[in-house]
Formats: sequence, structure tokens, C-alpha cells
Amino acid sequence: MADESGELCTLLGRWLELVENQREAIHQRAPVETLWELIGAKEKLKEEIARALPSASGEEDSGCISLLGRILEEEEQVQKLLAVWLGDVRGKIVRLCQGREAVKGYLKRGNAPEARFVDRKR
Repeated sequence: MADESGELCTLLGRWLELVENQREAIHQRAPVETLWELIGAKEKLKEEIARALPSASGEEDSGCISLLGRILEEEEQVQKLLAVWLGDVRGKIVRLCQGREAVKGYLKRGNAPEARFVDRKR
């Protein structure tokens, strides 16, 4: 039983490491693909943890419980960071779309100088 509990703590430690990597990726504004890889790895790890839980469920290992509590706190903080980051990205997309519409309007009015942008759709 102690070996199974140790395996569970190892899995939880890997989960915490992935959460910390996700936090770092968000701070560095890493590509979305990197975030997807980290999230996918966390999901696979959660499945491994779920398989390890039934065999270790009879034990009360305070180390694993405290580690799980820390993981949940970290996950919550990472989710908040991700929400802020997505809000920033959404705002930039809105500004880009507004800028594109302003340029289109400017070109349609004919106020543009002689050198016009090439419209590849025409």
C-alpha cells in the first residue's frame, strides 16, 4: 500500500509541475499550441491519477492530501491568469478588427493618397 501511495504522490507531483509550466507559459505569452500540449498532458495525467486512486483510497496520506490542496490552489490561480490573458487577446483582436474597418472605410471614401493598398480580393 505504501508503494501505491508513493506512486500517487509522484503523479500529483508531476501534475503540480505541469500546472507550474502552464503558469510560466502564460506569463511568457507562449504560443497557444504550447498551452494545448500542457493541458493535454494534464488531462492524461488526471486519468493516471484516477486509476491510482482506487488502490490508494483506503490510506490517509497527509502528504498527498496537502499536495493535492496545493495543486488545486495553483490550478485556480492559473485559470485566473489564463482568463486575463484571453481577455487581453480578445481586446487586441477587437482593436485590430476596428482598425481594419477604419482602413476599409478610408479607402472606400476615396480620401486615400495616390498610393493605395492593393486589395487582393478584386
